[in-house]
Amino acid sequence: MIFTEEMKEQLADALSPKRFVHSQGVAGVARELARRYGADETAAETAGWLHDCAKQLPLAEMQAHVQAAGYSVDREMWNSPALLHGPAGAAVARACYGVTEVDILRAIFYHTVGRKMMTPLEKIVFLADYIEPSRNFPGVNTV
Repeated sequence: MIFTEEMKEQLADALSPKRFVHSQGVAGVARELARRYGADETAAETAGWLHDCAKQLPLAEMQAHVQAAGYSVDREMWNSPALLHGPAGAAVARACYGVTEVDILRAIFYHTVGRKMMTPLEKIVFLADYIEPSRNFPGVNTV
């Protein structure tokens, strides 16, 4: 799935300018990592753009999206916006951006907490989120 200009405009309306710049950075790094490791560059870029599409929603709205999508999460995740925004993002990506590719949805779902046996795309988005250019913390350049 190609992330279109219309989708970028929709995302820009949904996120703060800082969060949008972060998502743009994740998309670019994800594309570079996908190229380097032989993964689908378009899927990586799309997942990068959308990984935080639900990050700034109120918790109750995140929960409603997760419930509507039929996703199952544990109690700790259900009550934490920091953790729930991944599953909620997958639900929003599907419902509001038309993403149907399971690999992209899973990369969004797991980008914060990871999981055992992550796919290459899931690992790429997880890492891209951590190291994109606007990140600034001790050791990020080493990573």
